[in-house]
Amino acid sequence: MSSETRPWYGSGGQVRTRELEMKRRAEDLSLGESILKFRRAGLRFEQYCRESILKRLQEALQQRETALIRREEAAKRRELALQHKEDAVKRREEAVQRREETLQSREEISNHREEEEAKYQEELQHQ
Repeated sequence: MSSETRPWYGSGGQVRTRELEMKRRAEDLSLGESILKFRRAGLRFEQYCRESILKRLQEALQQRETALIRREEAAKRRELALQHKEDAVKRREEAVQRREETLQSREEISNHREEEEAKYQEELQHQ
């Protein structure tokens, strides 16, 4: 018998020819390689999915941060505008108060002049 057809004793005591065993091993190896290829493809797909999800989450986070910054800036602008309005109201109130004080002072001066004029007229009449 040649070495190709000579019985070969594999595990479990089953008798197979070397040719059949080599063929079976080649098929097993081919199947194993196919399984590995599918596993690798599956792992690459999982990695792609994870990276895609992570990228979308990062983009969403960036958009939220940008929106938050814009809202904060808008709030600051509104606060500054309100402060300017309050300052303008204070300036107007101060101007009104100064006008009232000026009018009151003029009225006091006018009253004082009238009193002085009345005193002078009385003195002239008594002379």
